[in-house]
Amino acid sequence: MASSRSVEYLGSFLGVVGALWLALRLPSSGDAWLVWVASNVLLIAWSWRHRAWGLLAMYVVYLGTSLIGAVRYLGWL
Repeated sequence: MASSRSVEYLGSFLGVVGALWLALRLPSSGDAWLVWVASNVLLIAWSWRHRAWGLLAMYVVYLGTSLIGAVRYLGWL
């Protein structure tokens, strides 16, 4: 199993990558939504393990908005 620190840093890194990708407005920038989904799942797991309930609540909301963005980007909605 991945270390807690690895999960924390990978989740944070993916969040930053997603933000930069979307900000660059590349033709593939919509894929940033999928990167954010992965980031949020990792950070939810990290927050749960560390009982960081405020962060957990925030990442759950972020996951919801990322899923909406991903579904719309993929044309499923």
